[in-house]
Amino acid sequence: MTSGASDAATSSSETAQNIGDEMPSYEDSPNVLRKRFQSLRKRADSAMDILNKTKLEKSRELLETKQNDPEFWSNQTEAKRVTKELSFVQSQLRRAELVEATRDDVELSLEMLEEEQQQQQDADNGGNDENKGGNEDYELLRTEAIRSSIKLNEMLSEFETEKMLGGKYDKLGSELFIYAGAGGTDAQDWAE
Repeated sequence: MTSGASDAATSSSETAQNIGDEMPSYEDSPNVLRKRFQSLRKRADSAMDILNKTKLEKSRELLETKQNDPEFWSNQTEAKRVTKELSFVQSQLRRAELVEATRDDVELSLEMLEEEQQQQQDADNGGNDENKGGNEDYELLRTEAIRSSIKLNEMLSEFETEKMLGGKYDKLGSELFIYAGAGGTDAQDWAE
C-alpha cells in the first residue's frame, strides 16, 4: 500500500468514526443523518442511564409522601431540605422525559425521511408522476430530522457539561477576590 493510499484509508476510517460527533448539516443525506443519530442515541441512552428515571420517580414519591405529612413544617430546616430536593428531582425527571421524547422524535423523523426517500426512488424508477409533491415532503422531513437532531445534541451537550461539573460543591456559589499586591499602580489599576 502506498503512502497516499494509507492516508486515504486513515482519512476514510476517521471520517466514519467521527461522523456522529459532528453537528447535523442541512446538506446531509438520510444515511449520514442515521449514522449521526446512532451516535446521538448512544449519548442519549447513557444520559438516561445516568438520570435513572425509575429511581427518580421513586425518590419523588418518597419526598412527596414526606411533604404531605401533617407534621412536615414543624421542622423548618428539614422541610426546606426536602422541598429543595423534591424540586431538583422533579427537574431531573422533566429533563429525562424531554431527552427521551426528543430522541424518539429524531428516530421517528428519520424513519419517515427514509420512507419518503424510498417512495421517491420507487417513483423515479417506475416513471410514476403520482409523487410530484414528494420532493417538498422530503425536504420538510429532512429539515425536521436535522432540527430534532440539533436540539437533541444541544440537550445532551448541556447535560454532559452539567454532569462533568456536578461535583459535591459545584452547586454552591463562589466568590473571586483579586488583590493588587506588589506591582505598583499598574497592578492596582488592573485589580480595580
